[in-house]
Amino acid sequence: MSQRRSARARRIYGWLMRLYPAAHQRRFAQQMLQTFEDHYRDAVETGEKSALGFWLGVAADTSWSLARERGAALKDLFGERTASMKTALAVAATAIGILLLLGLRVWLYPEVLSAPHGGGSALGSVVGLAIFVVVYTLVAVVLLRAGASSVERSAALRRATLLGAVVGGCALVAIAVDTLAGPESTLSLIVWPLVMLAALIGWGLASLLTTRAGGSWRLGVVVALWSGMVSALVAAAAEVASTLLALPQLAQNELSNPDYLYWGQSDIQSYAIASAFALGMMGLILAPIVASVVGGVGGWLGRTDGLVAVREEVAS
Repeated sequence: MSQRRSARARRIYGWLMRLYPAAHQRRFAQQMLQTFEDHYRDAVETGEKSALGFWLGVAADTSWSLARERGAALKDLFGERTASMKTALAVAATAIGILLLLGLRVWLYPEVLSAPHGGGSALGSVVGLAIFVVVYTLVAVVLLRAGASSVERSAALRRATLLGAVVGGCALVAIAVDTLAGPESTLSLIVWPLVMLAALIGWGLASLLTTRAGGSWRLGVVVALWSGMVSALVAAAAEVASTLLALPQLAQNELSNPDYLYWGQSDIQSYAIASAFALGMMGLILAPIVASVVGGVGGWLGRTDGLVAVREEVAS
């Protein structure tokens, strides 16, 4: 009779344990069950407590413990999603900012929609830049939703976002130098190669370190790709902003541009605006491609180092 009661009590407590978060069950289920059995044996089977008093105590303790563990699990989940949400919101805000600046630029100077640009139309640069910004936003949503499903991926994408923002900030400085000092100035010719070198090293290292830290080669490439996209998005925002803040200087710079001289177009301001938009669009196209290639190399090196380390450890 005593054994049947003990087995029934064990089953009842086993059902209660299923209310705990899965991670808590995996970690503590055996220990909790053993503690319950010891407590049941000492309290009920020895007659120290009545069955009713014992179960009331178990219910109170379990309720308190469940509330604490469920709260901790929700806090962890909310923290992970909040971090990914903040990253997504930052990217979305940048994209929306570019579109708003783009709209403001067109509203202030609508002639750009009908002006020629090189062998085409300035309208192509406006529409193309807008389309790429929207595509970037959609890709950001997909990547960050995928990253939220794993703590490792989420952390890697957050680091990549920060790196991309830093590289994009460096590009912003280079664009400012380009605008104020001129694209052919000595300072501009020094700054741009440094920014490009920093971007290549940063994207490659991001992939290498992600792979060496235990991530897959694919995750390393995705991290580099995402970092390149963020960099390009910040740089595109700087290009669009420059047409609002320094259009006279941009127009002045275009007067010595061989392409402008070749086409001989009269509306220098429309040409300058379209050129800035075209550069921003070019960055949005090229940066992810280059970052993926560099990330592939960095991920391969990271995986190779990891394999060598494992072999050495096994050999020793």
